[in-house]
Amino acid sequence: MGVSISTVSRAISNDTSRPVSEETKQKIREAAQELGYKWHGSPKGAPQQVVETKRIACIVPSI
Repeated sequence: MGVSISTVSRAISNDTSRPVSEETKQKIREAAQELGYKWHGSPKGAPQQVVETKRIACIVPSI
């Protein structure tokens, strides 16, 4: 998509310290949904907290 990690963070958290255009916010939110991210926020789709729904496991042999 071509945006920085900090831009994604600001768009998802609605940080107004360095505004992100509405068009960019929408693209970021759509990409997040496609990747399986879900968030709790206002009904208008302005997320306040991102929740990752995927899980990973590590198997480590005995040391």
